[in-house]
Amino acid sequence: MRPAEVRPPVSSWPAPPAFFGRGGKRPPTSFRKSAAVLDFRHTSKRTRKPIPKEHRRLLVLVLLLGVVVISIDRARQPRIWQWFDRMAAPPQAPVSTNIDNRLDIAPKRDSIPDAFVATGEQPKKEKPTEKDGRYFPGVNSELFQSIRDNSLSSRQEQACTLHLLDILNKTDLETLCKASVGRVTYAQLFRQPDQYRGRLVTVSGIVRRVHRIKLFKNDYDLQEYYQIWLFPSDNPSSPMVIYCLQLPKRFPTGMDLAEEVEVTGFFFKLWAYQAKDAFRTAPTLFAKTLQWQKRPVMTTKKPLDAQWTILVVALAALSAILTALYVYLRTKPARPRPSGPSPDFRGLRLQDENQESLDHEDDRG
Repeated sequence: MRPAEVRPPVSSWPAPPAFFGRGGKRPPTSFRKSAAVLDFRHTSKRTRKPIPKEHRRLLVLVLLLGVVVISIDRARQPRIWQWFDRMAAPPQAPVSTNIDNRLDIAPKRDSIPDAFVATGEQPKKEKPTEKDGRYFPGVNSELFQSIRDNSLSSRQEQACTLHLLDILNKTDLETLCKASVGRVTYAQLFRQPDQYRGRLVTVSGIVRRVHRIKLFKNDYDLQEYYQIWLFPSDNPSSPMVIYCLQLPKRFPTGMDLAEEVEVTGFFFKLWAYQAKDAFRTAPTLFAKTLQWQKRPVMTTKKPLDAQWTILVVALAALSAILTALYVYLRTKPARPRPSGPSPDFRGLRLQDENQESLDHEDDRG
């Protein structure tokens, strides 16, 4: 048997055939090109492609759509527009301060027990006249002589009360408003009652209480009126008392109200009433009706069911995911493509064929 042939190491292999060059010359150009292509090292850097202008516009439109949806939802809330009402509202009268409307009460010695008198100064009243034009047509100013400030209502004042209420009942509201001296403050009525008694004045504020009172039988066929506790805008800590013949349609009544109104009526007197801490006085007016400044109705939305809430959240999340995926696919950078012609592997195939032929010759030898 022929002994096994020991092949020399690779380093001692014979020189490559003439295909790789004659006399140690450089291999052909076609082979150099194909060999260069075999270098799989990463030599080019991946550059991030900038976002196209169309994609940026799409993102801006999506953001603007979200802003519009949020703005529409906010605009449906009435409290957002309250600042506009405050800008359009007429200027408020200055707030009155340091007005003490408490009464100093001293017991009567020669009268009924537990009776009281107001020790406040009672100025001398000047007899009013109708020639000065201060009073509304038809007002009998002589009846004002029976009125006493800083006291409770008395029978002597009933005739003047019914007289003024009858004039209000027979006169339309527009005529009364035109004859008003204008807006007055709490301080003006409190400190100058004789100057405004029997004159038409206008006040405004918040109504806190409204009670219906049935009138006693009288010659004017007046059946009832309403007692209204009004806290004026210029002095919200001290109330006025308004006796009103009519209420606006659907105006609420009760002990816990907060309705903004404007009132035009006859100033009557400073009426004494029992407060929690002491006897106090309040300017009293007689009016035909109230000018109600209705507030916007605050409607409460019915809460959505849990299933609907989950469905809305899921749809919103799905829409966000799809939008993000679309933008990513449209904006992700593309892989760099090799430049130049496609690699030519014919040289490698010829090299393999030559190597196989050499191996066969060695086996034969």
